[in-house]
Amino acid sequence: MNVSGKLDKMNDDLIQKITNTDEPVIRYKGKKINAKWNREHIHYDVREYLKDVACPVLAITGTKDVQVRPEHTQVICSIVQGSCESYLIENMTHILRKTDAEMEFSVILKDYKNQVKQPIDKELKEKMVEWLSRQFG
Repeated sequence: MNVSGKLDKMNDDLIQKITNTDEPVIRYKGKKINAKWNREHIHYDVREYLKDVACPVLAITGTKDVQVRPEHTQVICSIVQGSCESYLIENMTHILRKTDAEMEFSVILKDYKNQVKQPIDKELKEKMVEWLSRQFG
């Protein structure tokens, strides 16, 4: 099974456990999970709000983002009313830093504590500056 398939299965298992309880906190694979927050997050569909966005949009994610799929940047661009640019940054995670860690959900999440000690990714900042310059030059 590829990484995306493993992530889907793990995510589906976790979502099922979260939605099958009304407990505020659960244990999943030995870790405490804020089930209440996750249930609320699961039911929030940002696409409904994106339909009303008419301003320019910059959608960026990374190839090692285990929380947002790379193709979602293009979905965002297809939904918003304003102009939209999307970028995928190699090896960048959800917390906007690059990592050499293996592309596995638990490995990436564990690596976050090392990543936060690093500055936000340089390539990301460059893309943002370029985009902002074109918008507000």
